[in-house]
Amino acid sequence: VKHLTSKASSILWVTAGGILTGKKPEYAMTNGLARSVTSEQASLALTTLDFDLETTSVSQLASIVAKTAKRQTKKNDIHETEYVVSNGLVYVSRLVANRGASITTVKSTPVPTPFTEGQYLVAAAQQGKITWTADKREHEPLSAGEVEVKLSYAGLNKEDTVVINGNDYPTTFSHEISGTITKVGSGVTDLKVGDVVVGFAFDKFATFQRTSADLVQKVEKDEDVTKLASVPWSFAQAIYGLETLARVESGETVLILSNTGAVGAAALKVAQALSAKPFIVADSEADASALVS
Repeated sequence: VKHLTSKASSILWVTAGGILTGKKPEYAMTNGLARSVTSEQASLALTTLDFDLETTSVSQLASIVAKTAKRQTKKNDIHETEYVVSNGLVYVSRLVANRGASITTVKSTPVPTPFTEGQYLVAAAQQGKITWTADKREHEPLSAGEVEVKLSYAGLNKEDTVVINGNDYPTTFSHEISGTITKVGSGVTDLKVGDVVVGFAFDKFATFQRTSADLVQKVEKDEDVTKLASVPWSFAQAIYGLETLARVESGETVLILSNTGAVGAAALKVAQALSAKPFIVADSEADASALVS
């Protein structure tokens, strides 16, 4: 096959698969091979012609092959490259709009619906927009060790904005949450309904988030929950990097590079808490002052 396709200028490939009715679907591989070859060798005139021998007579077969070959020799004519013959009729592949299917499947114009306080809603990001729909999990029981949190505030980082703008594939975003516990699953003993918490939720963005009780921390009355909402993500990275990975000890030096944003600021606080000696690389005095403050 390789020799033929590389030496010939025109090929008519005849098969007897009856692929129009799916009698021998393996013969359809011929079309796939032909498409691949012609995509690499644009000068090759390669045409496939498949017959259903049970419904096509010998005389019809000979006539159609002769006409197709003659048509193929006329280089200036626009001709098809894939033919299928069944019941003596010649078919060519076409993509035709199915208007009936479009009518039955097309989505109607959405009508904005006002939402009320305390409604269970779940969000989805699509092409820079966030759409809200009813959360069907409202009446589903919590898993053991889980809590349900009515969201008051949510933190958005750079990765979240990438998802919302449609530049990344995940459907979940905004993993930093703060709010009030509304339900408690079995096995949870240190938290109760009504507690204000802050933490993580690796769930879809929703007005009521479900998360493990181990991933939230109770907020004391004298703490500002609005400021704490954006703390978990950056501090979790700083703690993991300095304590778990680097195993920083008292008196050791920690270098914090420029352009590290909130994580850099968190790393400064964590290093100080570990009694380490943090050094900050800043592009300007203003950046250095912002980090220190």
